[in-house]
Amino acid sequence: MLYPLRFILSACLLVTGIFLSHPALAISKGYSAPAQVILKDGVPCFFAEMSKEKPTLAGQTIMVIDHRGTMPTMWQIDERTGIPPLPSNAAQCIKYGTSWPTGVTTTAPKPLQYGVPYFTDIETGIGNGANFRVKFCLLEDTNGKPLLTKWAKDGKHCTNRPLRDVDRPGLLEWIFT
Repeated sequence: MLYPLRFILSACLLVTGIFLSHPALAISKGYSAPAQVILKDGVPCFFAEMSKEKPTLAGQTIMVIDHRGTMPTMWQIDERTGIPPLPSNAAQCIKYGTSWPTGVTTTAPKPLQYGVPYFTDIETGIGNGANFRVKFCLLEDTNGKPLLTKWAKDGKHCTNRPLRDVDRPGLLEWIFT
């Protein structure tokens, strides 16, 4: 009686281990890995931490999408040559609404609104292609400055929780401003 139970437990652990060790199997979330968004001069700026490998295929894309209802594209750039690397760190981030040196703006930037859940996809030609995604909201803090916050669990509303702790004002800044 103990032998079949051990066999079943071993099989379950093996299958669980396979799925946990292969994060690429989780395709249903719509992206390969997370992207990043920071504020640069009060404007969302996007990048994805990826290898130093330069994309070799044309057709890289950066797009910002409104997550409510019909999900209209707010801004999109298509890179046509595959020569320049996509933004892979904060110093190289692409600010919302700017152009890409060898790209074409296929959707002109629409004004981002406070309290609207957005997501940004950075699609690459690295390997077989990868899609990086970041979810964010843009709110105004008590001083009237833009603040990046998290989505609510329903994905249709924003919270007032900062996207990252670094977005939260420090204690001294909070006390004296």
